[in-house]
Amino acid sequence: MKRFSRQLVWGVVLMLGGLTCSHPLHAQDTLRSGKPVSPVGKLFAVLYERGPHWDSSKSSMEQPHLQEHVGHLKGLGERLIGAGPFVSGSGGGMVALIIFSASNQDEAEDWLKTDPMIATGVSTGKVQEWGAPWVKPFKKSPSR
Repeated sequence: MKRFSRQLVWGVVLMLGGLTCSHPLHAQDTLRSGKPVSPVGKLFAVLYERGPHWDSSKSSMEQPHLQEHVGHLKGLGERLIGAGPFVSGSGGGMVALIIFSASNQDEAEDWLKTDPMIATGVSTGKVQEWGAPWVKPFKKSPSR
């Protein structure tokens, strides 16, 4: 079941690509060239799963090293496309999804290895290159 869930999530991420994420990229330039436009190069996605040091007595928002992890995400700056936890229980063993840009696979994997949640074993994750044909510019929702 875990394998099916992972395949399903990746399928949805790839299928909805340009519709679900946001970044100030120029869709017109992408459509003209036929290649993704990114501030650094390529887009990558990481599915985070519960690691060997995950504390199952706590929610995902109460896990050790969460604040350091958030700081690590903020360090991506404009290269961060989107990030966040799955709604409680909806991801199966998966706890979060992050999409960001990097020059290449090695750079993306190096970034993941230095994530405090990964380095301490609270979570595990795998970097996948994300082949979104284009990414819509971000628009903030009006305040309610």
